[in-house]
Amino acid sequence: IIPTEKHPYHLAVNDSALYYSVDDQWSDIHRKEWTSSQEEPLNVSIYKPILKMDHERQLLYAAETGSTGSELSVFDATYGTKLWSWDSFEDIAVGENLFIDDEGNLYSGNQNRSG
Repeated sequence: IIPTEKHPYHLAVNDSALYYSVDDQWSDIHRKEWTSSQEEPLNVSIYKPILKMDHERQLLYAAETGSTGSELSVFDATYGTKLWSWDSFEDIAVGENLFIDDEGNLYSGNQNRSG
């Protein structure tokens, strides 16, 4: 059992921390360090988030999966620092179709974004 400040809804983990969303609607993303057990919210709120971890590059992807599907944020997964965000999905919803290939390309539907 891993105690958290909030009830986790969607999870992603790496060697440094546990990342989780706290709800299925507008949700903060929280980061809990394994070594210190320190927990803090990341500076992002996402509608119906999905979290994906790129273990090779140590990147955390947090994307909207709701009706707008318009935001993607990428964090350094070691420290939780936001690296960049992209809000140009236009009318394409991410849904559960968020995939990272071996070269670090991120795919969603028929869109991709190199990492």
